[in-house]
Amino acid sequence: MAEHGRILKVYNNVLHVAAEDRVILCKLRGRVKKGRSDLTPVPGDIVSLERITAEEGVIERIEARSNLLQRPRVANLTQIVVTVAAAAPDPHPLVVSRFLVLAECSGVKKIVLCVNKMDLYAGIHEEYLAAYEAAGYPVLRVSAEQGTGLDELRGRLAGEISVFAGPSGAGKSSLLNA
Repeated sequence: MAEHGRILKVYNNVLHVAAEDRVILCKLRGRVKKGRSDLTPVPGDIVSLERITAEEGVIERIEARSNLLQRPRVANLTQIVVTVAAAAPDPHPLVVSRFLVLAECSGVKKIVLCVNKMDLYAGIHEEYLAAYEAAGYPVLRVSAEQGTGLDELRGRLAGEISVFAGPSGAGKSSLLNA
């Protein structure tokens, strides 16, 4: 009997799919591979699968996507958290704008700018953060290291299918771990 799940991770042609009761390790059915070459499975895809064992299955079909973010490549989101560091490395407005443009082009309606490492922040970039707020982006000022602002971030994540996108060193993993 077919059931639905969401792809969490794709690694070495093994798809880790969140089903109702557990994460199932799946392969693509041959006809799915031959079906649509433009529909390479990505995290976030909703799939129909048949279980082989309690922990293994085969993907029968990849459902149509509601949206797709190109970097990182992930689908069917309800929110994008563009994450940058307040310092170490210093944020660059061009990099922030590039991630925001990619987010806008994805079709995802909720976009949040999360500025991590506020504990290292000297206050010199407040004008440029205010400009993003004036443009309509919620700007969260957080510190994964000190725990500052994490409750507000958790509140924004509640009930959403979110991805953290941003440059290397911004603290995305630290925020997720916190």
